[in-house]
Amino acid sequence: MCYEGWIPFELAVAMVMGENIGTTITANLAAIVANDNAKRTARAHFIFNILGVAWMLILFAPFLKGVDWFVTRNGGPSPYNTPEVIPVALSIFHTSFNIINTFVLMWFIALIVRIVERIIPYKEEEVLDIHEPKFLTKNALSYPQTAMSALINESKRLFEGPVFKIMAHTLNIHREDILKGGKPKKLVKASKEIIEIDIDDVYYKKVKHIYGKTLEFSTRMLSLFNLPVASVSRVNKIRSANRYIVEAVKDARELQSSVDRYMLSENESIRKRYSILRRKMTKVLIAIYAYDKSKDPLRRLDLLESMRLEIKQSDPLQDGTLDQLVGEGKIDLDMASTLANDGKYVYYICDNLIKAAELLYIDSDTILEELMDDSPEELKRAV
Repeated sequence: MCYEGWIPFELAVAMVMGENIGTTITANLAAIVANDNAKRTARAHFIFNILGVAWMLILFAPFLKGVDWFVTRNGGPSPYNTPEVIPVALSIFHTSFNIINTFVLMWFIALIVRIVERIIPYKEEEVLDIHEPKFLTKNALSYPQTAMSALINESKRLFEGPVFKIMAHTLNIHREDILKGGKPKKLVKASKEIIEIDIDDVYYKKVKHIYGKTLEFSTRMLSLFNLPVASVSRVNKIRSANRYIVEAVKDARELQSSVDRYMLSENESIRKRYSILRRKMTKVLIAIYAYDKSKDPLRRLDLLESMRLEIKQSDPLQDGTLDQLVGEGKIDLDMASTLANDGKYVYYICDNLIKAAELLYIDSDTILEELMDDSPEELKRAV
């Protein structure tokens, strides 16, 4: 239409600006049935484009004269007088407008975010947060191989999800930081804020729920199939791994309050001892959750076993540290008894996590390989 001279340059520019508003209307209509984040994105898009069109309307005439000047300066005729040039001038306007608008409004992103969050505030989920199994399905019980695979995968999912969350947050360290690896000492030193977590809530709604489902599934599996002794032993190993997981969570529940209490204590001696306990447990979490799974599993087994021995030998009650601190008056008897108990809890937690990891990531991988070797081709695809 521009090229044929049906509409003038000014009207073409106005249509482009109107199109900017129209696209936001479409996005907001589409977001009506979407989730809250999609609605916020659509509102932010609307605000961004409205503000851009608003300031352009104020500078409409001088901006178009600037485009006209740019076109004529580069050897072209004026778009006001020559319809054939309007498409070129229009593209120059649209490109320059988008670049300038983005550069100007990028400094107001935080303000736009606050506005859309006020328009569509965050709200708590009303659905009861029960962690349902993902792999323990009816179809998984069609064959022994698929059932074993489902049992192992569900156990790993529990171990890597809510259990990892409980362990990391008990130490007041974020899971992302543990997954990055690094030095435990630096992670502990950098974590100076208490991370709120209701371990009982996570345990009853997620851990215990899935634990019960895995027991039910494994029981049905043993009753459905006439498994050889070796396969029954495999099932029991996975059951044991889940029991170790539950025991670790229970001990973490006992440890949490003391960590929160003493990690920021004004008493330097007790604060230092709890930093050491946190470092020990962080080291184990890194070895379990941030380990490169492509490496030799036997090397991983040796690493975990050496850590377990190291933690057992460095118990403050056994190595004389506790007696020294009390004797020198650096900690009181209440601190001493709590530290003695928590040293035991840290060992129990690490011991149970390591045993669970060995069964889930070393023994279970061997089990799955054996299943794949014994399975027909269609089962290999299912597993």
